[in-house]
Amino acid sequence: MLYIYFIYGLSFFSFGLAILLYPKRLEENSLLKNIWLLGLFGIVHGATEWIEIFKIVEPSNLDVFNLLNFILIPISFLFLFYFGLVSLIDYYKKLSYSHIIIIFMLWAIIPLLITLSSHDIYLTGNIYARYLLAIPATFLTAYRYYLYKNSHTFSEDQKRYLLLFSITFLIYGFLSGFIVPAAPTGMASIINTATFQEYIGLPIQLFRATCAFILAYISIALLRTSRLEVESQLIQLSKALEVSGDSVIITDRNGIILYTNPAFEQQTGFTKEEAYGKTPVIIKSGAQQQSFYEDLWVTILNGDTFRSYIINKKKDGELYYEYKAIAPITNNKGQIVSFVSTGKDVTEHMLLEQKYEQLASVDTLTEIANRMKFDEVLKYSVDRAKRYNIELSVILFDIDNFKKGHL
Repeated sequence: MLYIYFIYGLSFFSFGLAILLYPKRLEENSLLKNIWLLGLFGIVHGATEWIEIFKIVEPSNLDVFNLLNFILIPISFLFLFYFGLVSLIDYYKKLSYSHIIIIFMLWAIIPLLITLSSHDIYLTGNIYARYLLAIPATFLTAYRYYLYKNSHTFSEDQKRYLLLFSITFLIYGFLSGFIVPAAPTGMASIINTATFQEYIGLPIQLFRATCAFILAYISIALLRTSRLEVESQLIQLSKALEVSGDSVIITDRNGIILYTNPAFEQQTGFTKEEAYGKTPVIIKSGAQQQSFYEDLWVTILNGDTFRSYIINKKKDGELYYEYKAIAPITNNKGQIVSFVSTGKDVTEHMLLEQKYEQLASVDTLTEIANRMKFDEVLKYSVDRAKRYNIELSVILFDIDNFKKGHL
C-alpha cells in the first residue's frame, strides 16, 4: 500500500511540477491559459497522498497528519475547481470574472459549513470536499479539455491527447469524488473505499494512482507538443524575416540593436555585425526635426505602433526615403521589453511623386511656374493677407515687349 501511495503522490506531484516549470510564454496558447492552477492542484494533491504514507509509518502523529490533509485536500480541489470555472469563462466568454469569484466563494463555503457542524470534522471534511469540490472540479476540467478537442487550432496529436486527458480526468473524478472514506451515514455508508475494495478486490488508491500516472504523462506530452509548436512558429518567423524584402530591426527597450535581417544590410550597407550593439542613429539623416523623434518615442512607449515616412542615410552617406513601422514587444505581464521595426525603401516612389508634382506646377519648356501653381500661390497669399490683416500687391506683366496697360 505504501508503494501505491508513493506512486500516486509522485505522479500528481510531477504532473504539477512539470506544468509550473514550463516557460510562461506558453500560457499565450489558449490550451494552456491559467494552467498554473492545474499545476498547483497537482503539487498539493500529490503531497496529500504522501501524507497518507506518514499516517501509516508514524501513527503516533496521526492527529497532525489528519489536520494537514483536512486543510490540503480541499485546497487542492479548490485550485482545480477554480481552474475549471475560469477555463469555461475563457471559452464561452459569457460570464465575468467577478461572477466566477462569487460562485467560487459561495460554493467553497458549503463543505466548510457542513464540516464544522459535524462531530468528526476530519472525516466529514474529507468526504464533502470530494462530493462538493472534487466531483464538479474534475468534471469541469474534463469538459473544458473536451471542448478544446474540437478546435481547429490544434494538431491531430494534440486532439488525441486532449480526448484521452478528458476521459481520464472524468474517470478520476468518479474514483476520487464518489468513492469516499467509509462513514456511518449517508451515501458514504454504501459507496466508499472499503466496499469498493471488497467488491473489486483491489484498493481504490491503485486505480487513482493509475489515472494520476496517465494524467501526468498526457500533460507532459501536451506541454511538449505545445513547446514544439511554439518553436516551429519561431523558426518559420525567423525564416520569413531572413527572406523578407523589407528591412527588419529588433532593439531592446533602450533602442540598442539586437538583430537585423539581410534586407537591412542590402538597404543601408551596414552589416549585422556593424549594426549590433549600436542604435538606429547610425542611419539617421538629420532631415527630421527633433519633435518627430519625440513623437515616435511617445507613441511606441505607450504601446502603440508608429508609422511614418522618414528620410534615412546609408553607410555611404546616400539619403533614401523609407516607410517605417515600429511596434513594441511586450512580455506576459504587458511590460515593453523590445521593439521591432520594419522599413520599405520607397525612394523611387517618392522621387516619382515629386516629379509628378513638379510637372503639375511647372512649365516643362521654360521651367517657370504655370497657371496652376500661380493659382495655388495666389490663394495662399490672399489667405495669409486676410489672416494677418496685411496688404497684398499683385503685378501682372506681359513678357512680350512689356505692353502698356499690363503694368
